[in-house]
Amino acid sequence: MLGAVLCDPSCYPRAAAAVDAADFYNEANGRIFDAFRALVETGAEPDPVTLPAQLERDGALERVGGASYVASLVTELPDTANVEHYAALVRAAARKRHFLRLGQDVIAAVASENGKSEAALAAVKAELAAALAEDAPPAAPAFGDAWRQADIGELTSPPRRRQWLLTLPETQGGHGLLPRGKVGIMAAEGGTGKTTALVALAVSVITARPWLGLYQVPPTVTGRVLLLLAEEDSDDVHRRLWKIAEALRLTGSERTLLAERLVVIPLAGRPVALTAVSGGGLVETPLAAALRNRLMRDAGEDGFALIGLDPLSRFAGGDVEGSNEAATRYVEVLESLAAAPGHPTVLVSAHSSKVARRQGQADVRGVTGLSDAARWVATLRRDGEEVRFAVAKSNYSLPCPPARLRWRDETLEVVSGAEILDAAAAARAAAGAELDDDVRRVVDVLTREGAMTSRDTIAHAAGLRLARGRAAIDLAIARGMVAQVGTDRRRTYSLAPGDVAHTSPPHPPHPSGTDGRLGACPSRTDRDGRGTAGRMDGSGRIGTDGRTADDPGGPK
Repeated sequence: MLGAVLCDPSCYPRAAAAVDAADFYNEANGRIFDAFRALVETGAEPDPVTLPAQLERDGALERVGGASYVASLVTELPDTANVEHYAALVRAAARKRHFLRLGQDVIAAVASENGKSEAALAAVKAELAAALAEDAPPAAPAFGDAWRQADIGELTSPPRRRQWLLTLPETQGGHGLLPRGKVGIMAAEGGTGKTTALVALAVSVITARPWLGLYQVPPTVTGRVLLLLAEEDSDDVHRRLWKIAEALRLTGSERTLLAERLVVIPLAGRPVALTAVSGGGLVETPLAAALRNRLMRDAGEDGFALIGLDPLSRFAGGDVEGSNEAATRYVEVLESLAAAPGHPTVLVSAHSSKVARRQGQADVRGVTGLSDAARWVATLRRDGEEVRFAVAKSNYSLPCPPARLRWRDETLEVVSGAEILDAAAAARAAAGAELDDDVRRVVDVLTREGAMTSRDTIAHAAGLRLARGRAAIDLAIARGMVAQVGTDRRRTYSLAPGDVAHTSPPHPPHPSGTDGRLGACPSRTDRDGRGTAGRMDGSGRIGTDGRTADDPGGPK
């Protein structure tokens, strides 16, 4: 800690907030820290030149070991960004020594035969209470800067569309697959291809080539990619990059772009845990803080789009796979990486459990806290000569059908993309049919009850949840099936004059998509070229995935 301050005097306030000179076991180090304080109070900065001079003025230079000892403090200095961690270690050791002395005082007081043991115990008790109060963390506002009032703009204007790292092709609606800025896990048994798939994803994100030959990288995705490969050495990395570049037949410009934007670090044989056990709980290591700082420094103009860690077990210190509490804390540390410039997706590869492997399945090994805390979970499993890719959990998008993969030129690719796209289209059509039924329920209620003044009452009478009922009413109004009359304070909803939709049997979607009903015509496109089958123009329009078209998210 002393060396960190000498190399970067701006570290002193952070160190002084945690320790003082009395906390050092070595008296010489305590004198040096006192000299730091004296220099700062006179407006000077502690450094290898000013410190010896100050110690000389205090008559303490020789007592701390002379100028040679001062110089030795900066010869093997860890990262100055970790000064708080070093200060915490000094403070923890001082606290432990203090309590050891108090324990010895208790023993001495109990063994005393001079009739003063009760008074001695009372004195020790008072000192212990004072020590505990002193070491207690200062009170801080609950949730710090995150505490805020709801903004009226969040209630009156649509949010920004959710950003995706991967989507299905636009020809089938292009709904999202892997969200941007979230933590995801890709699990598989050893040798299935999870590292290959992760490296291939990095290449796809930078070059915009479809991942696995199917999943699209939106044109809005830019930025750098960081891969931390804890089981690979530099030769392994070279082989993987070369094989993928050759298999995809990357052009010279694409290879140059990869070289500029891809940071891939082989870490085999190195300790890389981002968490560790301390004080009975899981805490982040100095490496996690240093990694966040490095991401800030090296983000470039566009920031990072993807951070890949392979595998989870190498980066997870403590009982992350055995404790839900530790697993949740570990994902929180990963989420702090997703807050880096560019809001990258953090994707971690993980191993499947033995039980799942014996059953021919794939899961995330360990407690459910890992998959519960992650926002996206995918699995790879062997299926004969093929590999099955499946999205087991996605908090923000429609379900994605599984894919059959095969090995080609030592990389993975989708066997049948059409099969996946057809299943995705079927899921969207089912969601559209649900909305058709909701609208019919709303019309039936107004036919039966007459005019009503509350959308929530209409939804309840139709047997719909409030959000679904309101969406159905909006769609019915947009279709001209329901009339809305009145002001914001007093509105009336009634069946539109001349509407007979409630007496007609349900119609199948018109193939041209021109009858205003929810259809499945992929040829209609909106301004950005996306299919708009079944969408209504204007704000609050409804898409075939069961959400408003302006809703960037999906089911949670």
